[in-house]
Amino acid sequence: MPLHPLVDVGVPPCAIISVRTIKRVRDQVPSCAASKRWLAHATITCCATITCCRLHNGGGVMHDVCTRPELPSFVIRPPRGRDLQSLHHLVDSTYAPMIAQLGIPDWPLRSNIPQLIHSGTLWVLESRGLIAAMIRLDVYWKYLWLELVTVLPQCQRCGFGRALIEFAQAETCNQGRSSMQLMTHERMRDAIDFYLHMGFVEVQRLQLQGHAFIQMGKGVSPQSR
Repeated sequence: MPLHPLVDVGVPPCAIISVRTIKRVRDQVPSCAASKRWLAHATITCCATITCCRLHNGGGVMHDVCTRPELPSFVIRPPRGRDLQSLHHLVDSTYAPMIAQLGIPDWPLRSNIPQLIHSGTLWVLESRGLIAAMIRLDVYWKYLWLELVTVLPQCQRCGFGRALIEFAQAETCNQGRSSMQLMTHERMRDAIDFYLHMGFVEVQRLQLQGHAFIQMGKGVSPQSR
């Protein structure tokens, strides 16, 4: 039996629905208290058994969301102050080995995590009580800039990286931007291969402080909303 008449399948919504989408939908649905409460929590719920979920506004489809049955349950949400230690652990455990092995710059280790928490640009992926991944999304004139796409080493190859990119793509549409852009070090071959698999293409190569970087981009169609 469906959890709520706004959902046409009997499962919770997926976390990749963005906050702005939920606010827009919430403002347009009938002022039913149950509807408001359900939509308020829509961004912070993800069920591993979801196949497809659709939000409706008076019969009109507002958003399609899909995920894979094998994906562990997770939440994508803004970070909180209490996440500070977990975020430091996420950055250190992910980037320190790469810096040592590949000789890439230590810029991620010097990130001002408290400032990022309060910036409104950082999102964390929490799974079973663990901060497993994060992404920073910065809005520019024509595109969304992705930074710090980070997944704990023990949580990699679980689908969390893909979930972050899908979340970023949805947010790109919601912001009315036409593409996603990011930059990665040319020695980070695993990251480059992942982005290519996700549909990104090389835009340009550039030198920053003696290091070679690759800028990559992916066009986002409004129809993907």
